Amino acid sequence: MIARKLQDWRASVRMKKGKYVCAVTRSTGDPEIDGVACEAMRVCAIPAMPRYTATRAKGVDAATRQRLIEAINGEMATCVRDQRHQLIGELADRRAGAVQ
Repeated sequence: MIARKLQDWRASVRMKKGKYVCAVTRSTGDPEIDGVACEAMRVCAIPAMPRYTATRAKGVDAATRQRLIEAINGEMATCVRDQRHQLIGELADRRAGAVQ
């Protein structure tokens, strides 16, 4: 049920005042699920952001920049999927324990 709610979920992570902030643009309607998904993105963004910044360095040509960004995006997608899977499992376990 949690994974189904996340199918249409959308957000972005940005640096704001020295912290990574998740801005939800399409919520699941469940703040805990939104929080889990945001946490997954935040955890994965921390190591990726310096690499994204490096793609804008002077001397990086457009084709190279595009390849680098595509590679980082792929790694981010894998990281977010894995993190989200783990965090959803933890949330489901907490909720199941609260019902008992």
